[in-house]
Amino acid sequence: MHMYRRKKANILPTLGISLVAVSFLIGMTGKSVKLTCNSPERRYVHCQQKRSNFYGLWTEPTQSFRLRGAEVEEYTDTDSDGNTQNAYRLYFNTGNGNERIDFHDYGRDFEKAFADRGRLLDLLIGVEESSLSLHRRNIGSDISTTVKTIFFASVAVSFLCRR
Repeated sequence: MHMYRRKKANILPTLGISLVAVSFLIGMTGKSVKLTCNSPERRYVHCQQKRSNFYGLWTEPTQSFRLRGAEVEEYTDTDSDGNTQNAYRLYFNTGNGNERIDFHDYGRDFEKAFADRGRLLDLLIGVEESSLSLHRRNIGSDISTTVKTIFFASVAVSFLCRR
């Protein structure tokens, strides 16, 4: 009688690669932006914007600029199921030619996009406060898409490691 011995699968490389892939995908979605503006006099607003990636582990150099206006841009976005929808992003006018500084992509949340624009314009014309701070996080435009992507990436990596 011939006995077959089954090979033990070494799951550690598969698990390790899967964890790296999942960590990378989660890190790619962990972005934030912080805007701090001061208005020492009416119609003069100086701002600093700081972007962070990988949940603050990597930051881009701080941008300093004079705010001259804020606009909400409407665009068409397509979700993972192929449905189109209106989405919104806020950007700043600096008065340096046609320079435009992007602030944040609000996805479908037009109320928050226009509320932030309103707060910036109020600061610019000197309605109430002389300073403003906005901090926005972007954990992915669609959390279900992010979860699906992480799941399928883990399955794909596991499959490739078994070959």
